[in-house]
Amino acid sequence: MKKILLIFLAIIFICNRQKIIAQNLPLTWEELQSKKVFTSLEEALKNPLEVYILHLGDNDLMLFPKKISKLKNLHYLEIGSNKLTHLPEEIGELSNLVYLYLEGNKLEFLPKEIQKMQNLECLSIYNNQFKEFPKEICNLKKLKILNFGRNNIKKIPKEIEGLENLTVLNFSSFYDINFIFKNRIILLPKGTHCYSLNGKMMPIKIAQTNNEITELPKEISKLKMLMNLDLRENNISDVEQNNIKKLLPNCNIQF
Repeated sequence: MKKILLIFLAIIFICNRQKIIAQNLPLTWEELQSKKVFTSLEEALKNPLEVYILHLGDNDLMLFPKKISKLKNLHYLEIGSNKLTHLPEEIGELSNLVYLYLEGNKLEFLPKEIQKMQNLECLSIYNNQFKEFPKEICNLKKLKILNFGRNNIKKIPKEIEGLENLTVLNFSSFYDINFIFKNRIILLPKGTHCYSLNGKMMPIKIAQTNNEITELPKEISKLKMLMNLDLRENNISDVEQNNIKKLLPNCNIQF
């Protein structure tokens, strides 16, 4: 009986320790630079609580590996240039994720569970197959950078006003790395988009389609933190361009 009690107490200790470790987050960008970059999920799962950065881009993945949800301290996930058509609800368990890169897949929607990722600051869905802007994104209160170029959306919902901390928003077919990421590109992965490692730049994989946005909702004016908005290669008239400029007088806008 005593032995069983000791085992039970040991299990509680381990669980609480893991919980405490997972709560000491998120790390700053500078702190993240010192962490190991994992490129194999199998290797990452050997010590899941020690994984902060995972690159699984350009692996011909057709399904999002649900086991990624075991990486409770994961901050940075790059899983672009694959063949993903949907994301599982388990992605919502990545509550400490700050950077999520999904470029170059075949996604048409996001699961509602993505709303649980309340530490997310950077989301790139460039070059997918969205026909509607996913309103679930609008509940990500810490989101600062949203890259939504090279999709098939025509309308932006008024709910976008919920992105109160958004500073950079891209709806164009261009992928201006400095415009979008403000030179924070040390960790950007090879193959998916431009990236910088030791000062070397690599080209982005370009799609052939882009959004067809004709106007923005007046609620866009509530994005007081927005500094950069890229709307190039959309169908925005001169009149609407002037309206947008009035709604966002302090924002750098590209048409």
